[in-house]
This record gives sequence, structure tokens and C-alpha cells, in this order.
Amino acid sequence: MAPDLQQVRLEDLSDVRYSFWIGKHPGKQYPRDVLVIRFEGTYRIGSEGNPDAAFMVAIGNAGVYAFNPDAIITDLSALTYEWGDEMAGVMDIGCDRRNKPTSLVVGSNCRQAIGTLCFGVNSTNDACERESIFDSLDDAWKYVTKLLDEERTWDDLLGPKDI
Repeated sequence: MAPDLQQVRLEDLSDVRYSFWIGKHPGKQYPRDVLVIRFEGTYRIGSEGNPDAAFMVAIGNAGVYAFNPDAIITDLSALTYEWGDEMAGVMDIGCDRRNKPTSLVVGSNCRQAIGTLCFGVNSTNDACERESIFDSLDDAWKYVTKLLDEERTWDDLLGPKDI
């Protein structure tokens, strides 16, 4: 007896759209690739957005593994996001590859909500107060390429680990 299988696709999880872009940074010793993962559309509110987050994390990390960049920028500037804890996973795209500098770009339709994820639900802090979050792709690019030039890694930014 054959199992009853139903085809599934990641794209069925969410209406959020994505694109990948690779840019070259000359680097001090050799050219470096910077992957920009851009998400557009609307992230559903609260737990309804969990499939959106799952989709974005899966697609983003697939791009990181497929293109193996030296640095990663996740661009949310065209995403509408108001609330949903699973967005924290989107902010961590590529972080399991700790040797790669990462940054995040926010826009007016997600900046305040990203700020509450960074600083607490009642916080009025701006998301861009976080060292690696910017409101322009140019600034995020400058940040990750500076880290590449300094040969600093994500682990360096996190500091020593307690064992």
C-alpha cells in the first residue's frame, strides 16, 4: 500500500517575496562576496506570522548555504512587520555561520517593531540603535565590509562565551 503523500512547497507558507543579490567587496587581500537577502510584502501579525518567519528563515539560510558569502545583509526595508516573536529567527539568518559578518536593514514599516524585539516590548528605542541594524543598504554594506576588512567575525562581536 503506497502512502498518501501531498506535495508541499516553501512558497505555500507565505506571501512574502524574496530575492538574492551578490555584491563584490575588494577586500584587503582578495575579493569578498556579500549576500543581500531582500524580503518584501507583509509579515502577518502575531502567531499568524509564524509561517512567514519559517519561510523567511528557510529561504534566507538556503541562500547562505548555496552562495556561501563572506558577509550577509538581510534587507527588510520593503517588509511590513508589526508584531510576532518568530521574527527573531529572521534576524538571525546566517548566524549559524558565525565566521560571517551580518547586518539588518529596516524600513519605516518594520523599524519600530524590530526595535521592540531588540530592546523589549515596551521599549521606545529605535532598532537602529543596535550596532548591526541600519536604515539603508549603503550603511549596512559599509558595516559588513568594514568587519571584513578588519577580519572581525560574529563571534568577536558577541564576546567571550561562558563555558
